[in-house]
Amino acid sequence: MKFKLILISVITMFATFAQSQAVEFREFEHYREIPTRFETSDINSDTVVVTEMFSYICNHCYTFERDLEDWLPKQDHRVKFVREHVIFSVTSLSLAKAFYAAEELGVTEKIHIPMFTAIHVNGLRMNQLDLLVRLFEGRGETSATDFRTAYNSFNVENRVRRSDALVRGWRIDSTPTMVVDGRYIAGGTHTRTNRQILDVVDFLVEKVLEDRRSQRNTGS
Repeated sequence: MKFKLILISVITMFATFAQSQAVEFREFEHYREIPTRFETSDINSDTVVVTEMFSYICNHCYTFERDLEDWLPKQDHRVKFVREHVIFSVTSLSLAKAFYAAEELGVTEKIHIPMFTAIHVNGLRMNQLDLLVRLFEGRGETSATDFRTAYNSFNVENRVRRSDALVRGWRIDSTPTMVVDGRYIAGGTHTRTNRQILDVVDFLVEKVLEDRRSQRNTGS
């Protein structure tokens, strides 16, 4: 009798797992389509751009990093992951410029987590220029002169303007927000955790690729 109960439990567990795997994510419940199309690749591309709209002062973005660190290594050539720093306040403007300066200098991976840590663990006001200089000198191994040059550069100003345009075009009102191919935003009424959001991202990547394959086959 005991063996039967165990067997039934195991069968039920596998049936539940199979059912959950078969569930397809649905619009509004798990993702939404952006009204105005901003495709980031053409139909002949086998790579989908996944954009994280984030802010260093956002606590949810800080905790989301842990899940991203687990998710990113599992991606292959099909995903091109990029970050855009949103600017919802005067405070976040200097942090956005610092983020784009790090990209210009090629030191993003060196300062990204330390920046989050300085703000959310150490309680530092990293929007102050002198603290940014110290961070880039210490963790980014970048001279103050090089940092200031990049921070005030035309390229960084352009990146800031582009981020603002994306926020308005994609109607971003919170962070972190994951945008797939400039067409879909992962997250909805039925997504509760960061892991669920990333599962939806995986689903949307495959959906975009399947849509492209269909368009190629029909010649449209």
